[in-house]
Amino acid sequence: MDYRDVVTRAYRALCEFKIEGVSSNIPFLQNLLRQPAFLENQIYTGFVDENAAQLAAANGDDHRKLYVDNRPTEPRRAGAKIDAVDPLAVLDYARTDDRPKASSPVEIKGPDGTVPLLAPMQGTIISVVVSVGDAVHPGQPVLIMEAMKMEHVIKAEIGGTVRVLAVAPADTVYEGDHASSPVAAEEDVDLDYIRPDLAENVERHRVTLDEARPAAVERRHNRGHRTARENIEDLIDDDSFIEYGALTVAARRGRYSIEELIDRTPADGMVAGLAHVNGDLVAPEKARCAVIS
Repeated sequence: MDYRDVVTRAYRALCEFKIEGVSSNIPFLQNLLRQPAFLENQIYTGFVDENAAQLAAANGDDHRKLYVDNRPTEPRRAGAKIDAVDPLAVLDYARTDDRPKASSPVEIKGPDGTVPLLAPMQGTIISVVVSVGDAVHPGQPVLIMEAMKMEHVIKAEIGGTVRVLAVAPADTVYEGDHASSPVAAEEDVDLDYIRPDLAENVERHRVTLDEARPAAVERRHNRGHRTARENIEDLIDDDSFIEYGALTVAARRGRYSIEELIDRTPADGMVAGLAHVNGDLVAPEKARCAVIS
């Protein structure tokens, strides 16, 4: 990863942040990362001072927003809210001439790539089971609605991630139409998908294991020795090893490429971490120890 790539990733990360309630220096940092001199790494100790006015001039609206705005357009609501304490509030409401009429449908859209979950009938929301950001599977309860003196569980129709909640408990919504009843929006995603950067991390860890290095293991055995991982496996309790430093390689980049070092010097020749030993004989806090081989 070169310098420009690091700057690009940092800028994207700042564009994904949304901080509400207080002012932040995110626009300032975004402006700094977009400066041509900064992109070319042609900066010096007085750079910020000399360009302070330009860096502080623009606001966040000049940059991309790579986050979801969870404040949807207000949907229609069935009925009206009256004073719950006054027993005559219903009668007073009926006498008024300026009672609000049911609003016409309003197009309510969730983020791109999402599917709305519609209310199947007119009713009142009595419970919201999920939160924004929760992963849901098809058939999982999302909301509970009361209609005709019965409770109805509204379930997710597809799997994905909840991105928007347009209602709250005590809200009364109309049946069916997309404008008034998108009670939640779901993003249809593959829950088994592994991001490329995470897949690379998983693969880097995999190639450090004995199973991925049969030739090296065979050479070790031919000399009458065991591998470091074999020694650790025989010493510790099953499934208790937490390894540290597995992605370390030897400090020989002047002589070998990083690919060669990953292949030839996994963990720089030392496997280390935390594990439990003799956990069936002593308390867990006494069985925990550091292991190096």
